[in-house]
Amino acid sequence: GNIAADGVAASEIAADAVGSSEVAVDAIGASELAATTVAAASYTFASITVDADGRLTAASSGTETGDISAVGNATAGEAFVDGTNNGTELVYEGSTVDAFENRLAFAVDPIADTTVTIPNRTGTLITSGDTGTVTSTLIFDGTVSGTDIGTDTITAGNIAADGVAASEIAADAVGSSEVAVDAIGASELAATTVAAASYTFASITVDADGRLTAASGGTEVGDISSVGNATAGDAFVDDTNNGTELVYEGTVNAFENRLAFAGEPVADTTVTIPNRTGTLITTGDTGTVTSTIIFDGTVSGTDIGTDTITTGNIAADGVAASEIAADAVGSSEVAADAVGASELASTTVSAASYTFSSITVDADGRLTAASNGTEVGDISAIGNATAGDVFVDDTNNGTELVYEGTVNTFENRLAFAGDPVADTTVTIPNITGTVVTTGDTNSVNSTMITDATIAAADIATDAVTGAKISLTSEATGDLAVYNGTDWVRLASAAAGLVLTATNAGVIPTWQDVNALGLLLPHPIRSRRLGVVLPADIASATFAFAADGMTLPTFAASGAEVGAPALTGASRFFVAFPTNTTSGTTGGNATGPFTATRPHYRPEFSTVIRTGTLITTTRIWAGLVESTVAALSTNTNATFATAIDFVGIAYDTAGTGNATDWLCCSGDGTNASCTTTGVAVVADTEYLLSVDWSTAGTLVCKVNTTSVTKSTNLSVNTAVLLGTNAALTTLSAAARTLNIAKMALAQN
Repeated sequence: GNIAADGVAASEIAADAVGSSEVAVDAIGASELAATTVAAASYTFASITVDADGRLTAASSGTETGDISAVGNATAGEAFVDGTNNGTELVYEGSTVDAFENRLAFAVDPIADTTVTIPNRTGTLITSGDTGTVTSTLIFDGTVSGTDIGTDTITAGNIAADGVAASEIAADAVGSSEVAVDAIGASELAATTVAAASYTFASITVDADGRLTAASGGTEVGDISSVGNATAGDAFVDDTNNGTELVYEGTVNAFENRLAFAGEPVADTTVTIPNRTGTLITTGDTGTVTSTIIFDGTVSGTDIGTDTITTGNIAADGVAASEIAADAVGSSEVAADAVGASELASTTVSAASYTFSSITVDADGRLTAASNGTEVGDISAIGNATAGDVFVDDTNNGTELVYEGTVNTFENRLAFAGDPVADTTVTIPNITGTVVTTGDTNSVNSTMITDATIAAADIATDAVTGAKISLTSEATGDLAVYNGTDWVRLASAAAGLVLTATNAGVIPTWQDVNALGLLLPHPIRSRRLGVVLPADIASATFAFAADGMTLPTFAASGAEVGAPALTGASRFFVAFPTNTTSGTTGGNATGPFTATRPHYRPEFSTVIRTGTLITTTRIWAGLVESTVAALSTNTNATFATAIDFVGIAYDTAGTGNATDWLCCSGDGTNASCTTTGVAVVADTEYLLSVDWSTAGTLVCKVNTTSVTKSTNLSVNTAVLLGTNAALTTLSAAARTLNIAKMALAQN
């Protein structure tokens, strides 16, 4: 009522604000509908395309040909045609004629013309056999009657505001608990015998309900010396202007509350204090007047500022047709799907069902004329069935439907395969998408697959390539190894390291290639290498032409023996036994010691195997100036030595440690040893290596365990050194040292 006629223009209407309830019945005519691409014309045996709004977006005329011998359970004559009751059901039999079918049946004799319309929306049909399928969305508003509602079904949440009238409330049903606080006012109270009037110095009678049942006026007695700012005479009395304000002092001080009368009255006025609790409002208040205080319908258009009314200020359904300017509602103001059948202006087409229809369509895609036609021609085939009953109960004639497209050698076929063993229904889900078949490639994506449902058996052999595998913190050159539970990353190594396995079932590690003995070959034979040595191995010497180094001969030759290697299959060793005299040696112990020098930064390694007895035994392996077979070790303090050497020792007669492999060095005056922490075990293979490539630092390694110690022997010392791997017996019992290979490298 506050908006002038035609006061709302298109610019004031928010986009999509006009829904179906805002559009008047029959308001949308041909001029309001946007034109489609359909040519306005008449069509027979029409092929049409309809959009979601029910409008034709494409139409063309067609012709009919062919022959059908049966339709559903009708085997002759016209079926499902007006004026004949031939045909009551359609049947899908499946590929095998048996007792199971899917039937679409028409039941009960019609007593009036009816049309069952399949709505223009995606969904699944609901039958009387369904349970819990019909939701609130499917029920048309206002269609559930009282007989449809079960006893005691309706709760407070189901009753609309003001939905219970007096006729619905039983006599005496409303007690004090049903009456809201302050709900009973003057209009709700029954009148008493007290005359409605004003009483002064009143005498009153009150009943048990607190109501006056009798009242009468009285006279005043007593004295008042002043009233407000009037100190004598009558105050606030008709025909005297004595007294202009009333004062509330509170605490006697400089502050008061004053109720003052101001201005000269020009007529009789009455200011009434309403019969309700509240606080007086003055012109000095801000934001005190609320919607509750304003009497409905009293704010006029002149009281409202320009552009003050926004969408939030307009009540639902507050804008009527008279407030909207002509042609102000454009396509942007009309919400999607808002224009339905009731909003469209009627055309001259009669609402009915048409068969073999001839239709006329206007430029807006609406039918402007429609009439029934008659069938002419025959259908010669349905799908791959060329004669007889097709897709009919008790016949398996017809197994596929065909979409030809351009008439050529290519078609799309919808085929039914497999013999049904029970009645089945295939439901197209209520989801937009494209059907996936077993012939598709790359059609099923991650979104379509339920998480954690792909098992190992679903993955083809060799289907997972390297590009599909990702390891945490992976980098170029890394390897993937299995730790017994999962594949994990083995980081790439620095130059000069090789991947080494220490045992079966253990993750391999990177090892120094030099420490593994993969250096210059010593003339100890390895059958795996296929080296043939002279029969008198003790006299064999090997020269290195490049640097003049000569590897020494052996003190004695031994028999070739096979023993388990550190890893993998057996390795062949040459056994070097001592005799039964204490202090005798076996192995490479006699020189010549002229193979290398300290400033060549040498690296020595050997693969040995301890004998079955290691008591009363001393073993030395390393680079020495002369034999150290008689030199005993001490890990508690330095000990005297007359030769330069670096090496690894085991000495059951040593001081401080007689059980472990020791890392030792001497400078021709003093020597010292430190333990590697690796205990010596009988009949066991060891890879022993000595790395003296860094000045002043000696690195000893036993298999994969390394220790570092300092050495006083300068790398610039021009002393000559030779290789040494020998065992000394410390008792009158023979001991054996097995040697597989020795190697020496230098810069």
